[in-house]
Amino acid sequence: MKTEYETALNEEIINRVEELKGLDYNKDDAKEIVNSTVKLMDKSIELEKLKIESAKVKNEEKRLAIEEEDKIARRNTDFELKQKEIKSNQRSQLISTLTTVGVGLLGITASVWGVKYTTEFEKDDSYSTTAGKSCARDILRFIKK
Repeated sequence: MKTEYETALNEEIINRVEELKGLDYNKDDAKEIVNSTVKLMDKSIELEKLKIESAKVKNEEKRLAIEEEDKIARRNTDFELKQKEIKSNQRSQLISTLTTVGVGLLGITASVWGVKYTTEFEKDDSYSTTAGKSCARDILRFIKK
């Protein structure tokens, strides 16, 4: 898309070339018109170079903006993954802790129940089972220490 300046510049170059068609090339006027036409063409070329450079800069800015958006998206993804990992680790630790507590409570409950069951004496004041005698002996030794 050409700007008004570019259009005016191109029209002026065309007008100068048209003027040259009708002039004698030995005259000083012709040399002056040729020199001014060359200067206008140089300006046109420089303007085209500036447009190309401007387009390159805009493309570079777009590329950098896209890269920055990608970095932000990757950071957000990494952050979300780390949050999920932390939640998963917390859940695993909670389950592990509850399992350990549950196993401990089960062991304590079984021991208490075993001691209570074995401490019930029969009529002749003896333990009801051999395992009960052994468990009671171990617990009594543990308590004495």
